Amino acid sequence: MTMPPDPKNIPEARPPEILRGTSLAVSTTAALGANAPRSLTNRELIAKLADLPIAKTTVGPLDINVQSDPARGQAVVSLQLSGVTVLTQLICLVDPVLTLDLAQGDSAATGRITLQLLEPPRYSSIDADVSTLQGSVPGRFKGMLDSWVATALPVIGDFVAILTSELSTLTTVRGPAANFAEFQFHQGTTLTARAEVTQFAPVQVFPDAIVSGGVRIEPNAQITLSIPTTISPGWLFLQATFSSPTTPPTRVSSSVANWSLPPLS
Repeated sequence: MTMPPDPKNIPEARPPEILRGTSLAVSTTAALGANAPRSLTNRELIAKLADLPIAKTTVGPLDINVQSDPARGQAVVSLQLSGVTVLTQLICLVDPVLTLDLAQGDSAATGRITLQLLEPPRYSSIDADVSTLQGSVPGRFKGMLDSWVATALPVIGDFVAILTSELSTLTTVRGPAANFAEFQFHQGTTLTARAEVTQFAPVQVFPDAIVSGGVRIEPNAQITLSIPTTISPGWLFLQATFSSPTTPPTRVSSSVANWSLPPLS
């Protein structure tokens, strides 16, 4: 179960920041040619957590490997049955339950693995209620696989928008109410500028020009947050003028991320 946040605990939005030559951990160039914002794929999201420590639990023939990210409120669960990897899945606020119905040779596993997100200082956790069978030998585990204290609001989704072959944006939406967004400009795989918007500070302006390589974004680029409701989606709207040696000055006024209100658990 995810506890709804106290509105007073929503972080204040940091002012826009221009960066010089910061390397991007996850490349956004995979979406080149896309005309509309897209969500990062499960494979891309799983890759974000690939270097995190592994918490391992063994139940009979089943090995459960969990990599949890306190900064994103997400975890990758990898299941091996009789030494064979049978499933790797991301669990998160919008998809917090993994149902098991697995078989490999004379081994089987059934049950549920569940993400429980709680606000700090309480501990969030990955919990399991799993039964196994190896031949005629049963096994059972019911308990905690991993736990942590959250260091940031949980991530709802990550969205890439390609403006040109040289310029893209990455928006990360956070919070049980999906009312906090982190926005980034990228020139190729280089992070060049970033800003945050919240329900209570929904507009941010980059007052200065942003220049990286041959790409230039004119002063006063602006992002505007509209939070989701039960009847309408949320979105992040970008207004900016950019140019490069191969792109004449171009004005963009469009959504760079769209998302729905997460279901209540």
